[in-house]
Amino acid sequence: MESSDDDPRHALRRRPLALALATSLHWPCVALLGALPLSSAFAQTCPISSNSITLFSGQCIVAPGTTLTQTGNYETLVAAFNSGTVIDLTPGATLIGNGFQNIAVQMIDGGVVRLGASTPITLTASNGNPAILIENTDAGTLGSNIPLSITNANSTAFGLQATLGSQVTLGLDLQAVDALTGVRADSGSSVTLVDASSINMGQSPSWFSGAALMATGTDSVIDARSNTQISMSGEGVVGAYMSDGGRVRVDASTGFSLSAPAGSYGSNGIVVDNTIAPTDTLGANLVLTLAGRTAPRWRRSTVARSRSMA
Repeated sequence: MESSDDDPRHALRRRPLALALATSLHWPCVALLGALPLSSAFAQTCPISSNSITLFSGQCIVAPGTTLTQTGNYETLVAAFNSGTVIDLTPGATLIGNGFQNIAVQMIDGGVVRLGASTPITLTASNGNPAILIENTDAGTLGSNIPLSITNANSTAFGLQATLGSQVTLGLDLQAVDALTGVRADSGSSVTLVDASSINMGQSPSWFSGAALMATGTDSVIDARSNTQISMSGEGVVGAYMSDGGRVRVDASTGFSLSAPAGSYGSNGIVVDNTIAPTDTLGANLVLTLAGRTAPRWRRSTVARSRSMA
């Protein structure tokens, strides 16, 4: 008896061919698509609203040459929320905040914003907020040579803050005037600086103190051993500050150059406050250059001392 095309036996005979085609053609294509970078044609262009980008799910990529500028107060330029959300700025995006308490980049609850040398950030008058805030997020490796400039920042601003168990690896080129902290890790977070990161901070006479690197709280760590270079000037400035169980890891490749103006209270290279630093925290052959006035009595330029700034 002849069978029709609808006979189930034909489907059984055709199945090995279908499986072979799927194996030889479709599956490698699926694997290839999964390996494509976010910058492929399959990613959507980031939506811009009121000169800012905010994404709660999905992935997007900016058009090359994008510039976002905020002049109002309490504004955020780019924000990624929730796990799996990715905003890719690396094709080229300039972020400018000229308002009070602006935040350039937020990564919250797993959202990630990809940065790099092509994503310069400039903030002024950012009193009280970090320029880059990473909260409850494993951001992975963001990029290298990320330009970050903070001016007229007031004494409570941060360049980058990682908080609530966040993790991030990046290369940073930070230039700051009148900022409290260059890079801060707290609440069990970790920041790894790579590719010869540079932190250059200056304090005007009206502001006291300022730390290039600050790790505070148990399990909070900043790793600055990949040739990170720190240059600071101003009254009471501190190169590395660790408190309440936080650690800043440095070694012979880490450069410290601190200077204090005449008539000031001096500078401090490394401060350890209420913390036991394991032997691998401070490497051998550290070189710290301290210049400027030595303060009278107990307040003077020192390599290490105890003090509260957190």
